[in-house]
Amino acid sequence: MEELPMLFKQSPGLQQINLEFSEIESLEPLLPLLSQFKDLKELLLFGNRLETLPSNLSSLECLEKIDISNNLIDSIHDILPGLMSLPNLNELHITMQTENDEELLVRSLLKLKNLNGNLVDRSKFPEEEQESYPQVYQSPEDYEEEKVQESDEHEESQEISGSPAIDENTNLENFENIEEAEEDPGKTYDACESSGYFGEDTGLSQEYLEKVAILYDEIRGLWLKEDRTRDRKLAEEFDEGIKATMAELANILRSSSPEPLTTIYSIKAKYELALICTHKLNDLIFFKNNEIGDFLVQAQEITEALFSDLFTASLAIFRQDKKSFKAITESSQHSSQEPKSFIAEREQMIKRFQEERQEMLQEIESLKEENRKYLDTIVRHSKSFADSVAVQKSMEDNKNYAQQINMGKVAGKILSLRQTKEVIEEIYMSKAKYDERCSENKMPRETMEQHMYNYLNTKYGLKNLILEWASSIIASVKKHSPKDNDVAVFGKILRNECDEEFRFVQIQVKETVGELLKMHIKNKFPLKHSADVLEIVNEKTNGYLFEDEWGEIVRYMYNEEDSAMIIQEIILMIKKKENLNNLKAPRAKISREEAILLREKEKAMKNRILFSDFIKVLLDFQLKGHEKFLNKFTQIFRKVDTDADGIINEQEFRDLVVFMDLGFSEDDIIRLLQIIDPYDNQQITFSEGVALFSTELIPVEGVAVMKKLSLE
Repeated sequence: MEELPMLFKQSPGLQQINLEFSEIESLEPLLPLLSQFKDLKELLLFGNRLETLPSNLSSLECLEKIDISNNLIDSIHDILPGLMSLPNLNELHITMQTENDEELLVRSLLKLKNLNGNLVDRSKFPEEEQESYPQVYQSPEDYEEEKVQESDEHEESQEISGSPAIDENTNLENFENIEEAEEDPGKTYDACESSGYFGEDTGLSQEYLEKVAILYDEIRGLWLKEDRTRDRKLAEEFDEGIKATMAELANILRSSSPEPLTTIYSIKAKYELALICTHKLNDLIFFKNNEIGDFLVQAQEITEALFSDLFTASLAIFRQDKKSFKAITESSQHSSQEPKSFIAEREQMIKRFQEERQEMLQEIESLKEENRKYLDTIVRHSKSFADSVAVQKSMEDNKNYAQQINMGKVAGKILSLRQTKEVIEEIYMSKAKYDERCSENKMPRETMEQHMYNYLNTKYGLKNLILEWASSIIASVKKHSPKDNDVAVFGKILRNECDEEFRFVQIQVKETVGELLKMHIKNKFPLKHSADVLEIVNEKTNGYLFEDEWGEIVRYMYNEEDSAMIIQEIILMIKKKENLNNLKAPRAKISREEAILLREKEKAMKNRILFSDFIKVLLDFQLKGHEKFLNKFTQIFRKVDTDADGIINEQEFRDLVVFMDLGFSEDDIIRLLQIIDPYDNQQITFSEGVALFSTELIPVEGVAVMKKLSLE
C-alpha cells in the first residue's frame, strides 16, 4: 500500500488503520510497514481477499482489535497461529465457517474478550481444555515445527520397513478416519486422502477432490444466503456421499481387480462426487424457483440415465473382453498345432477388442467433460437468477429510500465541494462497471438514482447509513450546483432531466479548450520549447485568460450567433468580479512614463477572466442548450412515466411513441422495442430513450427524432 509510508510520516502515533475493501491478498508485504506504527491498537481488514495470515504477528505489540471478516479464509486453522502470536489481542471480528470455530478461538486466544461484537463466555468451555497447543510449546510455530518433524520421522520409518500392501484391515481403519471428519471439510479431505485411494493409479487425484470440495463450499455459500439452518446438514450429506462412494471403490481395490475395471470404477467415483454438487445445486434452484428447478431435475435424470447406460456397457465390454481374452489364452497353448490363419484371426480379435475398449474409455471421458459443462451452466444460471431477484428487491428498497428522503425524515450533513465531486466520480465509475455487467448478463440498466442507492448499499450495508449518505449527497448537490457545472449535471441526471451520456460531452468541451489554449500559446511563441509551452498553459489554467485568448477559443468552437451570446456572458462574469481585478490608484505622484505604463497594464487586465470561470460559462451554455434540446422529449416521457422513477415498460414506451406523433407504424414500434429492450426486461430508462431517439430517423423525412422534437 503506497499510502502507508506517507501515513506514517504524517501520523506515526496512529492508533487505528482502516484498510477495508482494499483488495489485499496477503498481509506479508504490509507487515513491516504496519510494524512501524508502535501505538497501533485497531487494524480493520474487512472485505479484502485474504486467505491466511502471517504465522508471526508479534511485531504488532499494541494491537488489541483486528477485523478480518468477509475475506477468503477457508479454515480457522490457517490463521490461528498468526492470531495467537498477537500479545494483546482482546477483540476479534471474523466470519466463522462452522459451529466449532467459536470454541476453537476461545480456547486458543486466552486474552480474547470480545468476538464479533459479543462478550466471550468462557464458562461454556472447560478451563482445562481452553489451550489448543500443549504447554511445552512456547508458540504456534514451535508446535507446527514439531508436528512436521514427527511426520518426517514417521515417513522415514515407513520407508525403512517397506510399504505394506493394501489389506482389508488397513482400508477399514482409513474409512474410520473419514467418519471422524463430519464437522470440518478439511478433516474430511485429510481422512479421504489418507485412505490411500486418491493416487494417480485410481484417477482420483488430490486436485480433483479439492476442486469438488471448493465447488461444494460455493454451493453451501449460496445456501447460506437462503437458509442458514441447512449448513450443518449439507456438510453431513457431503461426508456421507464421500464415504458411500469411497466404500464402493475400496471394495474394487481390495479385490485386486484388473486395471481396466479399476479405471471404470474410478471414473464412476469421480462422476458420483460431482453428482453430489449437482444435486445440492438443483435443490437450491428448486427452492428459489420450482419451475426452473423441475426442468433441471429432469435434465439431470437424463444425464444420469445416460451415464448409467455407458457404465453398464463398459462393464459388459470388459467382461466380454475378459472372456475372449481367456479363451484366446487357452487356445494359444495349442497354437503350435493350429494353422497360421487361426493365429492371425486371434490377433485381429485381440486388436479389435483393444480398440473397442479404447473407444469406450474416450466416450467416458467425453461424458465427464459434458457433465462438467452442465455443472458450469447450472452455476451460471443460478447466479443469473439470483441477480435478477436481487435487482427487483433493490428497486423496491430504492423507492422506499427516496420516499423517506423526499418526506424529510432523514437529514444528512452537507459535504464540501471536493468531497461531493469525489463521491460523484465514484458513483460514475461504479455505474459504468454495472452497465457492462448488465450488458453481459442480459439484465436491465438502472437509472443513476437507483444505482446511487445500490452503490451505497454495497458500500455501507446498513439502512441508516444508506439514508444518511443519500440525503447528504442530494443536499450537497443542491447546494453546489450553482457554483459547479459537474455537480449540476449530476443532479439533473439524478432527476432524469438530462441523459447520462451528456457528461462525456462536457468532458470533451474541457479537453477541447485545453488543446485550443495550447495551440494559441504555440502560435504566440513559436520559438519556445514544448516544455515551456506546457508550463505557460498550466499557469493559464490555474490563473487568468486575457481577452485575445478566450476570444479566439470561443470563436473557434462556436458559430457567430452562439459566440456572441457566450462573449456577452463572459463580460457579465468579468463585471461581477471587476472589483477584484481593478488596481488601486497610487497615492503619490508618478511620472508621465509611469502613468502610460499603468494605463496599458489596466487596459490589458481589464477583460481578463479566471480560467475556471471561463470553463463554467462554456459548460453552463452547453447544459442550457442540451436542456432545450431535450425539453419536448422530457415532457412526453414524464407524461407516460406515471410513477416518476425514470423507467417505463413496453406499454408506456408505445404510448411515448404515439404521443410523439411522428408517423411510426406498429412494425416500427416493434423494431424500436427490439433495439432498446431486446431481452424483454420491461425496464427502459430515460437515458436509453434519449440515446435511441438521438439516432433514430423519422420515417419519410429522414430527420433524427430528437432534432425534430427540439424544433417544435
